[in-house]
Amino acid sequence: KSRVFSVRLFVPERERAEELSEKLSHVTLIEADPTDTTTSSDEHVGKADVFVAATAEDERNVLACAQAKALGVKTAIAVVQRAKYLHLFPHVGIDHAFSPRGDAVKAILHVIDTSPIRSLATFAGDAAAVYEIRPSARAKIIGHELRNIKMPAHAMIAAISRGDRVYVPGAEDQIVADDRILVIGPCDITSDLKKLFVAK
Repeated sequence: KSRVFSVRLFVPERERAEELSEKLSHVTLIEADPTDTTTSSDEHVGKADVFVAATAEDERNVLACAQAKALGVKTAIAVVQRAKYLHLFPHVGIDHAFSPRGDAVKAILHVIDTSPIRSLATFAGDAAAVYEIRPSARAKIIGHELRNIKMPAHAMIAAISRGDRVYVPGAEDQIVADDRILVIGPCDITSDLKKLFVAK
């Protein structure tokens, strides 16, 4: 199949660039520093849809993304290890940050968190959230058809995980103990969800 996108990878070190060129045949390797203004201009970085800075240096990643945005890049993503740079992003136009260390911490906390209701993610400018719920065996919602359950305003059950099966429930479905429920709704409904899914 023909590709609908192209990838250009900037690698300042010659040896590393040669090594990657042998492994990444579908990628255009450019032996240059993307923070160099001449290089960015010559390679038309500003016309890219997405620019990702993923060097080992936070400062260089922030600088490269800020420069790419100034040249016209639609979306700039910076890999950062230290949270102290996050406050700079709105001011220099960086759209997203990826922190391997921060994501690792979140993953560990997710594994060890035994709370019955957890907020997995927010979206739409923190206007809504995705909740993972493990209902208790004596919760109000257990054993009732979903059509008869009054969910919090603007909230809905998006999926049920039962054993090896994950599915979108219908009005006649019921929730049983040991289910895992995904609910989408406002960010401030945790207490309301507890009344339905967690027995006192």
